[in-house]
Amino acid sequence: MSVPGSLTMTASTMQNMIRMCRLQRPQESCGFIVAEKGSSLGVRVHWMRNVSEKPITTFKMHPEEVRLAYADFDLAAEEPVAMFHSHPTSEPIMSDTDLRMAADTSLAYLVLSFAEPKPKARAYQVQHFIGNSVPIEIPISVQANSMMQAMTLPAGPWALAEGNYVRISYQRTTNRPLSTNVAHVIDCDGDVVRLNPDKKMAAKQIPLARIRSIHVLRESLRGKAVRSELRSYAGEAKTLLAGSDVMALPSLLEALHKAFPSNIEITMEPAIR
Repeated sequence: MSVPGSLTMTASTMQNMIRMCRLQRPQESCGFIVAEKGSSLGVRVHWMRNVSEKPITTFKMHPEEVRLAYADFDLAAEEPVAMFHSHPTSEPIMSDTDLRMAADTSLAYLVLSFAEPKPKARAYQVQHFIGNSVPIEIPISVQANSMMQAMTLPAGPWALAEGNYVRISYQRTTNRPLSTNVAHVIDCDGDVVRLNPDKKMAAKQIPLARIRSIHVLRESLRGKAVRSELRSYAGEAKTLLAGSDVMALPSLLEALHKAFPSNIEITMEPAIR
């Protein structure tokens, strides 16, 4: 990756970062802004624990957790475009400690400040010289989310996102073996999924209570956006559980529970993971 001349992300990525950093005050928050491999557009936030001994005034990521995060990025065909952290009470200016930690010159470094009622963000490219490190401010561009990204999460299992091509096994009646349908998902309202089955003219409805397994054969753009958003939700829940402020947990856990129901086995083709 080349040296960053700017930092670009979606509106939802910026909003997620602000929301979680605000919730974790007075401690500093930290993490990565992640893009699809080969792209410079940040589409999600990957949260990291702040393991600093003085988390109110500094941040530190555990080296092993950073290594595991990068392994996750590789598996998902993603890469970080920026490292960020928050300043709960000070301006968005990199401190000497921040500069020493900015070792990867391929990343942008974003500082989010809550010193004023309205959060302020600044991003930097860091250049290292013998005995000196220099932060160079770079522009931040926030892009409006696409229609797919802006849509809310589905009311049911994540695999039933609109447009996904799936194989569903379900129980027609109690005394009959499982039936199987291969179809495109039309929508899911939390109780029923509507499908456009192969080789049939009319749409089909299946109650979620009767579904036993879903296998995603091909993922739609909407499905991919839903999966990315859920990864951010999972990261936010994990970060909140590690801290003392858990006010936002109920809504996050409710969304995750709907997306990952315990009574339905969900799998997907290895090629789209």
